[in-house]
Formats: sequence, C-alpha cells, structure tokens
Amino acid sequence: MPLPDTRGLAPCPERDTILRRIAEVDAERLRLNTSWNSTLPIHRLPPELIAKIFSTVLLSCAFTEVTDELPESRMRMALVCRRWKDLILSTPTLWTTLNVTPHSPLDMLSFNLSRSGESDLFVHVIATFDSNHLEVEAGVIELLSLEFTRIRTLVISGAVSPIIDSLFRDKAWPVLTRLHISLPRSSFLRQTFMRSDFRSALTITHQRFPVLCDLALRGFILVTDTQIRRQLTKFQLESPPSQWPPLPEFFAEISEASQLEALIVSPFDRTGRENSTSCDVDPELSGIVLPPFTLPRLRALNITSTRPYDLAPLIVHALRSQGPMSVDLHVPMWDHIFAPHISKGCHSIVDPLFHTHRECSTVAFSHELTSATLQIKRRKISFRGSASSSPAQGKPLTLSVTASRDLPQFDSLYPLSNALEDLSLLFRGMPLAILRVITCKGFANGARADGWRTVFRAFPNLETLAIKGSVDLEQLFEALRPDRPIDSADGAPAEATCLGSKLSTVAFDDEATQSMRALRGKESVAVVIEDCLRARERAGIARFQPLQMNLARGEATVGQRRDV
Repeated sequence: MPLPDTRGLAPCPERDTILRRIAEVDAERLRLNTSWNSTLPIHRLPPELIAKIFSTVLLSCAFTEVTDELPESRMRMALVCRRWKDLILSTPTLWTTLNVTPHSPLDMLSFNLSRSGESDLFVHVIATFDSNHLEVEAGVIELLSLEFTRIRTLVISGAVSPIIDSLFRDKAWPVLTRLHISLPRSSFLRQTFMRSDFRSALTITHQRFPVLCDLALRGFILVTDTQIRRQLTKFQLESPPSQWPPLPEFFAEISEASQLEALIVSPFDRTGRENSTSCDVDPELSGIVLPPFTLPRLRALNITSTRPYDLAPLIVHALRSQGPMSVDLHVPMWDHIFAPHISKGCHSIVDPLFHTHRECSTVAFSHELTSATLQIKRRKISFRGSASSSPAQGKPLTLSVTASRDLPQFDSLYPLSNALEDLSLLFRGMPLAILRVITCKGFANGARADGWRTVFRAFPNLETLAIKGSVDLEQLFEALRPDRPIDSADGAPAEATCLGSKLSTVAFDDEATQSMRALRGKESVAVVIEDCLRARERAGIARFQPLQMNLARGEATVGQRRDV
C-alpha cells in the first residue's frame, strides 16, 4: 500500500528515517527474490540457451493474425524476473521478430529495430485498409523498407500495390530466404492489385533474391527465372484457374526445380468462383507427355482443387519417388474427386488420378512395399504404404484425399468395398504382407465379400490383417471360405481354391463385432469363424496357421491372442 502524499507538509526527520528504512527493506526484498530465483532449475541453464527458448516462443507468435500476441509475449517474459528482463533487453536476436501493422507506432518499430542491432529480421506485414491509417502505414512500410538488406523472412498478408512498390522496387534482398505474399480477401482490392504495375516492382530473379528457397504466392502468379526454380526447396502457388499457364508449360517449368522438397499448388479460387464448371476429365490430359522430371528431393505434394485429376501426371510422378512421399489432395466436396466416374456408376479415387492404370500392368510405385494402411474418415481417406512393418518407417508413401465439407451419406457414396478395390488397384504388384484397415466409428456400409476377395487375390502373400472400426466380419470370413469346386466336363473332380492361404493373423477391435452381436447374438463372431474353418477343412484345404484374434476396445493390434 503506498504512503500518503507528504507534499506541503513541514520537514520531519522521523518521516525521512522511515522512507530510508522502507527503501532498504525493498532492496533487501529484491535481493532475496533474486537469491530465491537463483535456486530454481531453469536459472541453472546458460543464458544462451534461455535466449534460444525465448526466440522459439517469439517466432511461434510472429506469423499469426493476432497482432498483439508477439509484443505481449515478450513483455510477459520480461516481467518474470530481473535476470530475464536484462537478458531480453541485451539480446538483439529477441527483437528480430516483428509483426508490422498499420497501427504500429513508428517509435515502437524504431525501438525494436534499434534493439535488434545488426541481426537478421523475421517480419510479418499484416496490411489492413482503413482509410484513417493509410499515412501511418506508408510511414511504417517506408521505415521497414530501409532494413531490406537484413530481412531473412518476409510474410505479407493482404498485399496491395503501394506496399509491394515501397518494399521491392529497385532493391535486391541478399539474405531473404522465405517470401510469402497473399492478396487481400476483398475481390475489389484483388482486382485493383492485379490492374496495378506490381510485376515491374516484384520480379523474382536470382540476381535480386540470391538465397531465396521458400516462396509462396497466394492469389496471383509471377514468372520466375530458371535459376530461382532450381534453388527453391518449398514452393506454394495458389491462384484462380484463369491465371494459370497451360498445364504442359507448368509441368515443364516445375520440373526444373531440382532442389524442391515441398510443393503446394492450388488452381482454385477460395471465394468459390471458378472458370471451369465441367466435371469431366479433359481427354487431352491423359495424353500429356511430360518432360523428364528431376525432382529427386520432393517429399511432400499438396494440391487443393475442384479438379485434382488435372494434375494427375504430377501426382503419379510424386508417388513414384524413391524416397518417402506424402501426397495430400484437398477438395471442397467429395463430388469433385468422384465426378468423372459418376456416370459410369463407379466411385473411385484411384481411377481419376491414374487414367490408364487399370488397363495396363504397370505398378504405381518405384520400390517394393510390404505393408499398407487404409484409413477412412468422413472427411479424409488415406492410403499409406511402407517397406517396413511400421507405417512410419521404410520410406513411407501416403496418398490422402480430404474434403472441406462432411457428407452424411458418405458411406453410401464410397463404401468400403470401393475403397478396398482402390487399395488393390493402387498397390497392385506389391508384395504386401501386412494390411491395416481403419474406418470411422459407425461406418454403416461395410465391404461385401467380393471386396475382400479382390484384396486377397491382389495380395496372395498377405499374412496379417488388422481391422479397427465398423467392418462386417461375416463378409470378411465369407471371402475366406473356399470357392465351391466345379467338376470338369470329363467328370474329374476339381480342387477347391482358397484365398488368403498365407493369412495367419486377423486382429480387430470390439467395434467390428457390435453389429454382428446385435444381429446374431453374443457368440456370433466365433460362429462365423468356426463355419469358415470347417468349410476349408471339408474342402480338403490345408488348415490355417494359428489364427489370432484380438478382441479388445481400442487399437486393432496383434498382441494378446485367442487361438482358434
């Protein structure tokens, strides 16, 4: 509690003595607090390591739309103790992360820049368009543009031509490695930007950006020179289809990016307006002859589009990579991936992407895969393969499709039988020994026996089948029953054929048995399995190797077993 104001009172030696004593007590309290803090484990860390932790925290706050989060985080850390405050004030790298907005006071930006010394800067420009702040914005951007020689990361959200002109015209960026530019969401501001002369100010060449390796352009397309494409490790391109070059030209240019590790493309206008309204596959696309690809480092491909099959040649090339690869396709609605085959009565994910794969005998991957995982959710379907028993090891390959909107009747549009057929087609020719099938809870439309037979015919070496979620086990074991032998014309008995002859382990969780128990009683699972085994025995087929079942809630793994 503060002492009353003594101004206007006569001098009093006793009050002076009390004030000196209070000051001494405050100093002693501060010394004791410092001694207490020194006993804590975190204060045993070297200052360099603490500064590194602080820098990581500040970077995580920098490139978000919450403009006040960065300075508030820095202030909160500085108020913890005197040691942290002194460390923050004396460490230039803790002032190099900047969120710049039209509301940023010039003196505050100047203070940050002076504290950062000569260190490289990581800048996020968040542009807004309130007419009351246009002059302030111009001053802030002009001050920031003077530091272009030490900006290593520059992210511009809501770019307009004055910002681009002030930052980039007649400047070379010697240390800039990451450049992300996105246009405003307003269609009027986007059109104004596209009509401006921004391309003369923002030319992406190796001479101006000698170390640029991460480039993202959202809302527009810029021509880049060959050398820039060769030095990029990450490239993101998002713009309406009307701005895109012809696909053969795009493929030819992107094939020059020999260092590329991640490619994100979106020929899709997020406002929902597209030039193309047709859902039919362009017949010329299947005949595109691509130039030789030189993308040995590519490990991630992300495509957002209403026509992802237009980029099928790029997807096929990515999945044939020698290393680990993740291909993620994003569509607004499921119809955008299924549309080309609705008229044929076949909802397939693989057919639109691999136009000739079904008719030919080639394999989709360049190296052998021994395990595969099929996972079905209401908004995402993924096919994952690996050369190891662990899905995360052995150069894993993943193809996933995600829809922005949930579809209540999704299990009718794409039942498990269709997914199993796609799985068999995609991994055709692979010596799979392990298969995992994961479906969302309550997935009503399970696979018929013919769907499972397609899998067992495609992968005769299958040894382990692990199931999690809603699966009709009766249809599964029906597929494992031997085909009825048909005698030949001369009366000679024919041998019964059996699928899954090497299958030794079947694991499934309790979700897969609930529907069967409701329909056929508590012992329905054991009855179905027993019927299958006896049918195989009557047909004179060699018995299963020990068949293992794991009836447990949770993961469908092979662990504690019940031998049948």
